[in-house]
Amino acid sequence: MENVNWEEFEVKGVGEERLMLEVGKKYELGFCSIKSDHIEVTDKEKTAEGKVEVKKQLPVLILGIDYLAGKPTKRELMITSKKLVQTVKTYVEKSMLFNRVFQLEKSGSGYQTTYQLIALQEKPKDKSADVEAFL
Repeated sequence: MENVNWEEFEVKGVGEERLMLEVGKKYELGFCSIKSDHIEVTDKEKTAEGKVEVKKQLPVLILGIDYLAGKPTKRELMITSKKLVQTVKTYVEKSMLFNRVFQLEKSGSGYQTTYQLIALQEKPKDKSADVEAFL
């Protein structure tokens, strides 16, 4: 049996998957939670001795997704883009993040990656919550 470095693997909750955005594809999303966290990344920095790999803590915003392409879901979206974080912050301040459907599009690559997050219509009500309240 081989030794496994479990730290290399991400432990996810049951039924939760991370949504990986594809360039040029438009996503219709509804959000249900928001939290901030940090991830460790390895970056190369120039020093007098040459390039050295340095580990850094990168702040991220993790959005829980409960609505994707017209269907209920349980997924996560991790955001590292400072501009996209600012857009999300604006929607939180306007109390829109959890009750609207959004269109999200990714374009470019590397340092030229940009995101567009546009608020659309009201998010459909969860019918199961109404049934539970009735019972």
